[in-house]
Amino acid sequence: MHNTRSFRLVTMIAFVVLTFGLLAAAIARQWQLIRRSPLATPSKAYLTEACEWPCTAPPETDQPAAVSPTETPTPTETATPVIQCTPPPCDLSAGEVYFCPDVCPGGCGTTCATATPQPLCTPPLCAIGTSEVYFCAEACPGGCGTTCATYTPTAEN
Repeated sequence: MHNTRSFRLVTMIAFVVLTFGLLAAAIARQWQLIRRSPLATPSKAYLTEACEWPCTAPPETDQPAAVSPTETPTPTETATPVIQCTPPPCDLSAGEVYFCPDVCPGGCGTTCATATPQPLCTPPLCAIGTSEVYFCAEACPGGCGTTCATYTPTAEN
C-alpha cells in the first residue's frame, strides 16, 4: 500500500494549498467589487490616464452642489385617530362594575370599582290631612334624613 506518514504529509500540504488558494480567490473577488463600487472615487491619475486629448480633471471644490428648488407638497387634512383603550377585566360576578372617575375618552382611565349598596331608609309617617310635609334639610340619599315639618304659609304664598 502506501506509507501512512507520507500520505498524511501530502494530504496536509494539499489542504493548506487549497485553503490559501480559496482565501486568495475570495480576497481578489472582494477587491474587484470594491474597485467597481459606485462609491469609490477615481483618483486624478486615473482620470487623466482614462481621457483623451484635451482632457482636464473636474475641478475640486469644497462647496456642495447646487440644489434645485423642488415643489413642496401641500398637506391634506386627515381625520385625527381616536384612541381606544381596553378596560381592565372586572369580576362582574363579585359585584365589580366599570367606573370612570372623570372623563374617559375611548375608555382610557376606566377602572373597576365595587358598587356600594345605597342605604334605604323609611321616612317617618307625617300626619295626613295636616300641614305636615316631608322635609330634607340637605341631601337625603335613599330617604335617610327625611323628617316631617309643619308647613307655615307666608303672605307671599
